[in-house]
Amino acid sequence: MAGYTPLPGGGSPTLSEPAPTAPPFSDEYAQRSSLRDSWDRAKARLRIPWGRAAQEPPPASGYLTLIPLSDARLQPRDTRLTAAFLLLFACVVAGAVFVAVPRGVSVGEISVITDRMSWNTTKSTYQLRLLARIPVFNPNYLAATIEGELKVLFYKTEAGRGAIAPFRLTPRASPKFLTLTIDASDVPADYILAIFSQCSTFPELLIFFLKGRLTARFMWQRQHLAEINQYFMVSCSALRSPSTRCRAAQAPGSVATEPTFEALYLQLAGVLAPGGAVAAAPTPLGRGLVAQQQIAQGATLLSVDWANLLCVTDEPAKGNAFGRRVLEDWQLLHGRLPPLLNRYLLSSDGDWFVRLAAWLLWLRGNAQGPWRLYVDLLPKEEDLTCLMNYREGELSELQSPLLESRARLERQQITALHERLFCSNGGELRALKLSGRVEETIWAACMVNSRCFSDTIEGEVVSMMVPCADMANHVLTPNAGYAFSAAADAFQLAALKDIAAGAEACISYGCTKKDSEGLMRDYGFVIPGNLNDRVPFIAGDDIASQLAAASSSGGPTPRPSLSAPRLLAALGLAAAAGTARFDLTAAAAATMGDGEQDAGKRRLLATLLSLQPFLRDIPSSSGSSSSGSAPAPLSQADLQRERASAAALAAQARAALARLPTTADTDAALLAAAAQPGAQPMGPRHRQAVATRLENKRLLAAAAEALEQYGAALVG
Repeated sequence: MAGYTPLPGGGSPTLSEPAPTAPPFSDEYAQRSSLRDSWDRAKARLRIPWGRAAQEPPPASGYLTLIPLSDARLQPRDTRLTAAFLLLFACVVAGAVFVAVPRGVSVGEISVITDRMSWNTTKSTYQLRLLARIPVFNPNYLAATIEGELKVLFYKTEAGRGAIAPFRLTPRASPKFLTLTIDASDVPADYILAIFSQCSTFPELLIFFLKGRLTARFMWQRQHLAEINQYFMVSCSALRSPSTRCRAAQAPGSVATEPTFEALYLQLAGVLAPGGAVAAAPTPLGRGLVAQQQIAQGATLLSVDWANLLCVTDEPAKGNAFGRRVLEDWQLLHGRLPPLLNRYLLSSDGDWFVRLAAWLLWLRGNAQGPWRLYVDLLPKEEDLTCLMNYREGELSELQSPLLESRARLERQQITALHERLFCSNGGELRALKLSGRVEETIWAACMVNSRCFSDTIEGEVVSMMVPCADMANHVLTPNAGYAFSAAADAFQLAALKDIAAGAEACISYGCTKKDSEGLMRDYGFVIPGNLNDRVPFIAGDDIASQLAAASSSGGPTPRPSLSAPRLLAALGLAAAAGTARFDLTAAAAATMGDGEQDAGKRRLLATLLSLQPFLRDIPSSSGSSSSGSAPAPLSQADLQRERASAAALAAQARAALARLPTTADTDAALLAAAAQPGAQPMGPRHRQAVATRLENKRLLAAAAEALEQYGAALVG
């Protein structure tokens, strides 16, 4: 029977387990056997699957345990927890970096208000306490510390300072305001007068500067914040004493009066040129600068910081660094200009004259504070005497066809400039609304022509309008000079000699080569006895003279000829000429006084220079012995021709005088009468026209008298 085996000894067969037989060999069985071997090796090496405790294998059995491949014990190690841990660690590090990395601490716009203002008129002192409110932004996620120091300056003079003790800024402060108290009362005595004068009159404002630098500390880092450099204005209304305010109050029904130019100057100088040794006052030359005290040679009369100049570079294409810096500082101090005007001032589109005129026109229409004072202090349109400002009906008062034609030409050129550039209705700069009338453009052109300074600074030729300094008058022998001081960063007037208290400080405009026409064109005045003026003598060889001689019965007139040595001797100038060439430099240098006597000598020299085409035997500069000896006697015929030449030239001067509508005596009487108290006022242009034609007549009369004197002195 299948499955049964007989018992030994012939017993009954019993049921027994079948003998184990090996299953058919297969790849799956071999794989399971290898897994068992892997288990044993892992146990031997103590590499037990992660997450399961090591345990003994089951007891030995005749059975083979088969483990399926899907069993968890056979799966790879689980890495999700490792990845999560690493991700958490990266987030912690990133967060620490985000929080700990320093961010820049910044300071916003600082506001300054007045905490206390008072003054002591007896001791001439004042007290000004300011509160500076400083907004500080701390974008960091941790606290920061800020400290530093601020200074208050009245222009370049320090008035006080205040220190900021280390102050803790909370994280993410947006913003944190710091309050700093500064006592701004410590200024030199010579500036206190400027403060008092500025506070007692319109616009009752003081300009101070706030400068300094703050430092921020965050963890291990130290940060220097941006430099603080700004200005602020303080109202002076609280600074006046009650009695002063009572006196300043206007009585009911009274009429307000315009401030005098002296008061306007004090206010303007107190802001733009504090500490000056001169002040505006009436002088024989008009409005000028007068010394307030005894001034020694070399002392500074007036100093105007470069940020208070209207300055342009003449040729920006060759370099504009200095002009650009001055313009930027001006805007930092006085406010931003329109972008169109700012670009035009720095460009090469117009010459220096046109660019300064544009700037001045903009100030006239838009200026506030000290620049409104400056515009108000400038002469008005009706007071200007430059040729271009003469109206058609006024030109005949000049009694000079040459000046009349020049005035018309100047006015035509300025009118064309107005229509092309400045006109508010159609000019290229119409967006700026600079000028609605041609008279406004003429006013600006006259101001630039007559009040502009020129200098070479850092290799740039610049033209400047300098408030306060442009009130200095011109003389031939100045007692003051001007220059830009690089050390002081300022335009300065300095004394060339000792100046007594109450004396006028005058400069030279550098117009030594301009005749009366040029002076009237640019400045609106003439110099008595201008060496550059000439008498229009005619040689007789021109076409008009030849035609006139041909129509007369006398026949052609010979060309006049005069002996230079005899003429110099007759006029008392032989010693002055000496052996020098006939330019009369030495004689001219001896007549540079401002009195009428020196003016008469200069007219005589101008006559000699006018006669130069007719002179012969002019002394040379070789120094020969014949140059200083007496001239040889003339023959009777030569003597007659010499007298005829002198008479003919004198007759030309007398004829020119006779053609004029008025005489020199009449003109002098007109000017004298207008200067009398209570006399009917004469308009500025009319008065200047009379003075100009009077100077021309005096030159013609001096020429005629000199020639007549020479003719009478001729002997055989």
